Amino acid sequence: KHPMAVWDVKDAGVTRTGKKVLVKMVAVRSTFTPTSFELNAGDEVTCTFVNRQVRPPAIHVTKAPTPAKYQEHSGPVVYTIQLSNPNGAGAPVTVTSMTDRISINDGAAVTVDLSQPAPPVPGGVIAANDCPTVIGRVLAGSPLSCSFTIEHSGRNADDVIRDVVRVLGADPFGRVVDASDDAVVTVTPRAPEIVVTKDNVEPVTLVAPGGAATY
Repeated sequence: KHPMAVWDVKDAGVTRTGKKVLVKMVAVRSTFTPTSFELNAGDEVTCTFVNRQVRPPAIHVTKAPTPAKYQEHSGPVVYTIQLSNPNGAGAPVTVTSMTDRISINDGAAVTVDLSQPAPPVPGGVIAANDCPTVIGRVLAGSPLSCSFTIEHSGRNADDVIRDVVRVLGADPFGRVVDASDDAVVTVTPRAPEIVVTKDNVEPVTLVAPGGAATY
């Protein structure tokens, strides 16, 4: 790396010291920064040019359910979504949308918009959702995360609930990035139960030597 070279657009610019002018220029794709500069007669000009390759935008998404199994017939499941940018702060990406595609037993899938606080979902309701706070955030050096809770209902043993989260983003040049991850929740059998109650109707007490009682 040349001592006068700059690699970030924010460091590019023109410095004048008397008649000496130092121009540090960065080329990103077809854009040069600074785009122009002025010189006077007799100036001594030194220019540095750095042609910086721009990495394609990227988002890494992971989605995890808690719990991954629950007993029939209903139960809350918390889905946690983690977002990271493998290119780091040098290639920021703005999160523009987040959706979740839900299917039960690989049937017809329904897509819900997680930018809404409580979108309708098949076979349940969203009881909590903080994913709208991630939309519009810039994903750079630090990861982002959010979660939403679905109260599933009416599910039978061996049902399989599959959710695929999809995240869209855009870099400063308008290039779109698309990433997704799935999570699977399995419904397990609930052991059969019998609830028995017994009450004596009358009388509550008996006087010796005893008598009839109704239960």
